[in-house]
Amino acid sequence: MHSNYDKQPYVVAEGFGNEHCFARYDEILKELSGKFKNKKKVILAIDCYPGVRVEELKKGLIEKIPASLVIYSDEEAFYDDACINEKIKDCMTDDRVFGIMTHFKLKLFLDDVKTEKIRQKIRDTAGIIVIYGVGASLVFEPDLYVYADLARWEIQHRYRSGEIPNWKSDNYTEDVLKKFKRGYFFEWRIADEHKKNNYAWAFDCVPEENSLLIKVGDLIVETPAMNLVLRYPKELLGEKVFAMFGAEFPIRLDFLDTYEGQNLSLQVHPLKDYIYRNFGMPYTQDESYYILDAKEDAHVYLGVQTGIDREAFLSDLRKGEAGEISFPAEKYINIFPAKKHDHFLIPAGTIHCSGSNTVVLEVSATPYIFTFKLWDWGRPGLDGRPRPVHIEHGSHVIQYNRDTEWVRENLINRIVPIAKGDGWQEERTGLHELEPLETRRHWFTKPVLHDTEGRVNVLNLVEGRECIVESPTDAFEPFIVHYAETFIVPADVGKYLTRPYGESEGKEIATLKVYVREI
Repeated sequence: MHSNYDKQPYVVAEGFGNEHCFARYDEILKELSGKFKNKKKVILAIDCYPGVRVEELKKGLIEKIPASLVIYSDEEAFYDDACINEKIKDCMTDDRVFGIMTHFKLKLFLDDVKTEKIRQKIRDTAGIIVIYGVGASLVFEPDLYVYADLARWEIQHRYRSGEIPNWKSDNYTEDVLKKFKRGYFFEWRIADEHKKNNYAWAFDCVPEENSLLIKVGDLIVETPAMNLVLRYPKELLGEKVFAMFGAEFPIRLDFLDTYEGQNLSLQVHPLKDYIYRNFGMPYTQDESYYILDAKEDAHVYLGVQTGIDREAFLSDLRKGEAGEISFPAEKYINIFPAKKHDHFLIPAGTIHCSGSNTVVLEVSATPYIFTFKLWDWGRPGLDGRPRPVHIEHGSHVIQYNRDTEWVRENLINRIVPIAKGDGWQEERTGLHELEPLETRRHWFTKPVLHDTEGRVNVLNLVEGRECIVESPTDAFEPFIVHYAETFIVPADVGKYLTRPYGESEGKEIATLKVYVREI
């Protein structure tokens, strides 16, 4: 059966024509030129997220503006590369993957001497003045403000291809993991914090990396999904979730597909205290594996076997890292069979790994980078080098009491009936009591009434071809969801309905709903 998964879903912006959307640089220039007319002096700031193609912006737009003064903030207003590297060295660490979350603000990297000279030059200049680059609006208060943005996923592609270096660096050919680390722990943090204060253009469930597609008239505009989180955090997340996590989206759903493939890496996530003390992150990655599909031989590695020798276990991991042996995972780690609709719970500190021939819907809290790999089956990374493992970090957080009996009793298919009605039933499938997320599965042939109760809901259609999501009060336009598609219901929505639709009418289908529980 063919897949009906929509890889390019978009939201229609009602009531807007193409006149509100500009698809080419010449159209943008025409729109801006209208703002310059009959003015003796206009200061235009084009603020850029790190990773924007500045040369393209310069040639396509800036050089065509009849400006009397042009300032490139990256080179002319900020400290030089060596100075910034010195300031952030403690955050970057010597590790190839992990750093420490920066608490710096972008403005702290402005060179006061340089900036004051620029500001005086701006005061003395008439006509059109253009300031462009990262933090352009910090250099001088603009009359016109434009934000040039892109999603982190696109930035990562540009890192890998060698197209761009990190901000204030010339590391075009550096190890891509180190480039990503600098982006994650430093650049994106200061850029997002700066973007929160500039609402221009602010608009599988990974807002940190993915984009929103907005159809305006005949055109589709792409904007980072994180912009929505930053602009409307309380409306999207809800007051309680915002109070717990701030303007961060705390729920992540993604796919792990090992069909006709190999096991994923054997890994463990840090405990909350460890991640805070070592990386400055206030919460950790608790997660679960929901099995969307599986072959007969499918399996999951979960927890340590009862009574293992800890020293021998760690010694064999280190020998595996050194290439001396192939780590005997089956000697130390539990292996459980996996079938469609099984749910394996993975609180932080639990060793785990998805085996081959499964399609997993991974449900987790957001800080996905904090994975301590212990064994990767001897495979090299895309760069040809051995994939990095972090046995030392992992050794401090492995919970050895999560042994065979404990895992079987606490972490596998803890299905609890919650409620039922005409044509529907609700089950609690997890997560574990140690985790901040709650998951509820609904099986239904007729409409199911949900209520966000002031907390963001994230759902995936885990069974059935199609489902329609509607408002009982017509507060929003109905939208259709296909098998395995994830959708987000903002906290402000309140009540909403899900029901079988199209090819699934008259059949039983199921959704998995995830939300932050009361803690």
